[in-house]
Amino acid sequence: MRKTPIYFAHTLQEAEWVRTKISLENSQTFKIIATSLATQLFFFKKRILADDGSAFLSKRFYSKTLEILIRKSHYWYKKLRPYFKSIVVSEIYLYDLLQTPLESAFLSVFYSEYLLRQIQANISSPHFYISAAVNWQLGRWEPTQSTVATYIKDTIPENVILYQPKRQISFPSLKLGLNSVHTLLQLPEYLRQITLRSRTKSVSKGNVDFLMFSSGGGLYQQHPVLKGLRHLNGLIVTGSSSDLDASWIQTTGIPVYPLSAFSTQQLHTREVQVEQALRVLINRQRIHPPQVAPSSNKLAQLLVEMTRLVFLAKYKQTVRQTLLAEQALRTLKPKLVITTHDPGPSALPFVLKAKQQGRKTLVVLHGWQSIKLGAEHASEHAAVWGNYVANWFCDEFGKAKMTIHPVGFPFLESFFPGRKVQPLTALKQKTNIKIGFILTLYPPANIGEFLFFKNIFSVINQRNFKGTILLRPRVDQNVSEIFALARYLNIPFAVPNSSLTEFIGMSDVIVCWDTTAIYWVMMQGKPLIYTTPLWSDGMQPISKYGAAWIPHKAEDIFNIIEKLRYKKEIEHIARGQHRLLQQVIGLSKVSAAVRTQKLISKLITSA
Repeated sequence: MRKTPIYFAHTLQEAEWVRTKISLENSQTFKIIATSLATQLFFFKKRILADDGSAFLSKRFYSKTLEILIRKSHYWYKKLRPYFKSIVVSEIYLYDLLQTPLESAFLSVFYSEYLLRQIQANISSPHFYISAAVNWQLGRWEPTQSTVATYIKDTIPENVILYQPKRQISFPSLKLGLNSVHTLLQLPEYLRQITLRSRTKSVSKGNVDFLMFSSGGGLYQQHPVLKGLRHLNGLIVTGSSSDLDASWIQTTGIPVYPLSAFSTQQLHTREVQVEQALRVLINRQRIHPPQVAPSSNKLAQLLVEMTRLVFLAKYKQTVRQTLLAEQALRTLKPKLVITTHDPGPSALPFVLKAKQQGRKTLVVLHGWQSIKLGAEHASEHAAVWGNYVANWFCDEFGKAKMTIHPVGFPFLESFFPGRKVQPLTALKQKTNIKIGFILTLYPPANIGEFLFFKNIFSVINQRNFKGTILLRPRVDQNVSEIFALARYLNIPFAVPNSSLTEFIGMSDVIVCWDTTAIYWVMMQGKPLIYTTPLWSDGMQPISKYGAAWIPHKAEDIFNIIEKLRYKKEIEHIARGQHRLLQQVIGLSKVSAAVRTQKLISKLITSA
């Protein structure tokens, strides 16, 4: 049987190798899977058909398939846990501290397995060409797509040909110079940290009412709550130096300290000793996977190897954070420990050490999507949005209702005095319409994004659409290739340097992916079109409530816009949004900040 070549390309060097190979082969039967935005743009400009593997995914991937893969990851996380109990940090299993990175890494394996099966089911006798440089990637937004090629290489090596792309020329002397400049730029920050450490001399020794820890953005979202807690003897510890001098934090009246301020020379010595001991344990650990069906044995071995890779990548940072958390709790002796991102790996040391010591723990929800990945908090109590979300935590994780507290969404409400929702109104203008796209990150990273915008830009040109595309990616989201694609196709677009509310205000219509920003759109009364890069239901219960227009292809967006002038269309969606804001977000007569403050005071009193 004739084999069908499938080429994987993640870097531009790999893409150039693939382009040369297919031109020499002069074959019309092949498939290119370009697993980065850069390689997808490269092949598009060369007029060579390629996609990122999303062609093999169904439109129910985010609403159904991804959840199945996440449940498998969670199952295997629980199954493998007993095999790693010998690796401990301050009486806590390293495995427990790294739950979210481990489940994310396992998801990489299961997504890769799923995509390989889809390829085999849809392509006759596939034979893979994969770069010899590919390796498992432990990216922030798992699963990273380049891991698919690694999975195929390790699982069916008999069907793989490894190729060697040309390497980029490096300039060591220039790199050394840049590193030297970087070191000099870091000097003011180093001196600043010395000053900050001296602050700990003024930290009260013991019995504070609460300690709130956050590693970054989650802390700012709690400022409406913190303003009402100044009468308590509380303290904030942050893992982000940018929080320390933020103007908003000064208005809370609550002392704030960097986590590094609790470091001592004695602690540093212990940190080095623990790191060395863990390194030996991780390298010596020889795990025989649990007894499973023969077909699953190789899979179990891959998961064990992924665990080892996560341990090696994360153990130093985890040791430091755990020992610092232990020191902070020993110094402050808080009645209540509050975190903003449990079960994140930087929050778990505070939560698990506090529970060891018999202290009350609370996580305050700063975001939610109806998938289990990174959602099972370890804290005893959780402050969540509305009743719908509270019931979800009880149903999915078996949490006791008395520990899940629907208090609303204080950060959202802080933008809208009196919690007033602007009425959803019909679209008046017919031309010069500004369509605002609010983007976010999905697992797998970048999947479907390039094709999503390529199709939209194609429809714009076909329809001779007279308007402007406004783009708002996440701060940590790199979509420069999407901008390059828009310029290449002469699409009028802009990336305004504006706040979220300003961006929504300047847009006539919003197309939104699975991001919490979707609720700002509803509060501001702007027509909302909800979808994902795969043109499907996503991870928010928007469809359940009929709270937005949902397109199934690029043309639908423009057909929906034409309907937005009709009152009946608007009224139907407005009713759905009203129900959603009450049941999911928890809008009520009493502000969410006040409800959260009362919950915190109650937990402190009962401690």
